[in-house]
Amino acid sequence: MTRIERVGRVRATAVTVSVVALAAAACGTDEGGAASGGDTVPVAASTDVWGSVLDAVGGEHVEVTSIITDPALDLHSYESTPEDGLIIAESSLVLYNGGGYDYFAEQFVEQEDGLVAVDALELSGHAPDEDGDEHEDEGEHEEGDEGEHGHHHDLRVNEHVFYDLETVRTVAGTVADELGKLRPENRKEFAENAAAFGTELDELAGQAEKLGEAHPDLTVLATEPVAEYLLELAGAEDITPTEFTDAIETQSDVSAAVQDEVLTALESGDVDVVINNPQTESPVTRQLVTEAESAGIPVVDMTETLPDGVSGYAEWISNQLDTLATAVEE
Repeated sequence: MTRIERVGRVRATAVTVSVVALAAAACGTDEGGAASGGDTVPVAASTDVWGSVLDAVGGEHVEVTSIITDPALDLHSYESTPEDGLIIAESSLVLYNGGGYDYFAEQFVEQEDGLVAVDALELSGHAPDEDGDEHEDEGEHEEGDEGEHGHHHDLRVNEHVFYDLETVRTVAGTVADELGKLRPENRKEFAENAAAFGTELDELAGQAEKLGEAHPDLTVLATEPVAEYLLELAGAEDITPTEFTDAIETQSDVSAAVQDEVLTALESGDVDVVINNPQTESPVTRQLVTEAESAGIPVVDMTETLPDGVSGYAEWISNQLDTLATAVEE
């Protein structure tokens, strides 16, 4: 098992990236992506979280390259580089989140004929529908702001499906199937790896449900809804105002009235814990965290990429659940 990771970079020129990626695809690889022969199958993921799923399923038979690995990076501000296009062009399989979360990966995948691409949101069941007609019918807000960096978000959909354990299970199974097609001689092992990974997901679900049983009235307020699916599994109630969440997701201003609503919630005593995404920090979220700490409310960080020293998906989720359990028990 070989794992390659590189630190994400920001603010590349999109036009240059597209041109270089196309050139790399035309000149640097065979048609349809890299060949699956050799000792390992080259596979890529948009983030190291999804890369850890590829690693768990592919094992020693894949070489995983995760494009975004920086634990301090705000993914909303990420702009792709020429190297990203080359990574995808030279891969036999690419796993990305979808839903505009990692829009750069979607763009590169569209430029590669014959590339095996796995879109997690498409598999999740959380997308509104398959043809996207609702984007045209629902007006400007429902279309989702593209924001400063051109990311496309449908505000009715929480695209952070890497915190949805059942989606991750489905993705792992799909990856096993696709890897089995690329490397038939290892098909059984890929299936076994996905099944073993599924057992780890079962244990994580049990851990979340146990937390919910111990704290049946757990109430949270979040700087961003990154861990919403996991918190729902734990039975937590998120009382964050929708207007606050939408503003943070689209990197737009939070009105003074909404900020006051959030601060009032903190002062009310109704919030057990604040869930903070340190990778989407802003003056508004920093104030929220500061006010929570001043009020004696625990703050738990939940991230979008793997922290330093953590390489596996199950370890990452389990550590965060442990931290949350410890915080609410104090």
